[in-house]
Amino acid sequence: MSRRISTRYSRAGRILPGAALLVALGARAHAQPSRSSLLSSRVSASNDAFNFWLAPWYRPDEEYTNGVMASLVYSGPAWWHRAMSRDVELCRDSRSRCATHDWAFGQQIFTGERHIGDTSPADGSRPNAGWLYVEEMERTASVTRLDEWSVTVGVTGPPALAQFVQRVAHGYAAAYNRPVDWTAQLPFEPGFILRYEQSRRLGTSRGASAWNVGVEPHLGGALGTVRTEVSGGMRVRVTRGARHPWLPPEESSRLQLTWFADASARGVAHNLFLDGSLFQSSTHVQSRAFVNEFEAGFSAQWHRLGAGYRVHWTGPEYTTRTTSHTWASLDASWRIAPW
Repeated sequence: MSRRISTRYSRAGRILPGAALLVALGARAHAQPSRSSLLSSRVSASNDAFNFWLAPWYRPDEEYTNGVMASLVYSGPAWWHRAMSRDVELCRDSRSRCATHDWAFGQQIFTGERHIGDTSPADGSRPNAGWLYVEEMERTASVTRLDEWSVTVGVTGPPALAQFVQRVAHGYAAAYNRPVDWTAQLPFEPGFILRYEQSRRLGTSRGASAWNVGVEPHLGGALGTVRTEVSGGMRVRVTRGARHPWLPPEESSRLQLTWFADASARGVAHNLFLDGSLFQSSTHVQSRAFVNEFEAGFSAQWHRLGAGYRVHWTGPEYTTRTTSHTWASLDASWRIAPW
């Protein structure tokens, strides 16, 4: 036990000074104070029950098994940049470098592998865990570059309400869901994540009425008590009727369609949902140092209403799991005001 605790505090000693460094680096991307206005709202739900190509009784109910998120997008930079002096414009047109930020509230649920009829996880499975969080993200965009910073704080354990939400959801389709024993979930612990990602866009732009193809390499990382990792990958995006994937959209009655595929890899130093709680003893598994991921999907925008569907494939994340996990997400958005 003492060795386990010593390892946890050693890991904390590496994470916390790095978090302070990441905040300091973030200050270099600061912005001029400006008045924010509400631009749009978005809701998203992720679940392996959304694997619609499978019959309901064959869909998995394990690993990252459920996520919900609601967010509001505002003009201007995030609060941690507004007090600084560097200029970043509000997003008023499609050519200038500009900033938006959003506030999000969400929950994620993770469960171990289970066989039909069993409430306890199979040997070697990940621990059950919930994560209830609030996040602020800033996006600073130009025609060829997108920078995304985010600060996330939340809690694990019973206050994350994972058991309550899953039981309510499973009650609507009990015949297709496996019962879950939540007595051994990760305990209560507050946590945080600081994240940065930069994307570049290389491709065609022939106007909103034409087909546009873009290649978007991206590189980023996260630092915190919940996740510490680096990631990189390549995204290919094909659009029809859409001017640009991350700059201000046009007010148009034309249907805007987007298809995309993304291949990426993560180098993982710490994952609380696999390695266990950082400051106390808990159930855990041995996380893998490298994880491959693939994502593909499509979205549509008509007037102010948007909707999308994406499928996410994640390779084995810990040593006692040898198979991948697939889940999907649905999202909807409503543009409240022009950008």
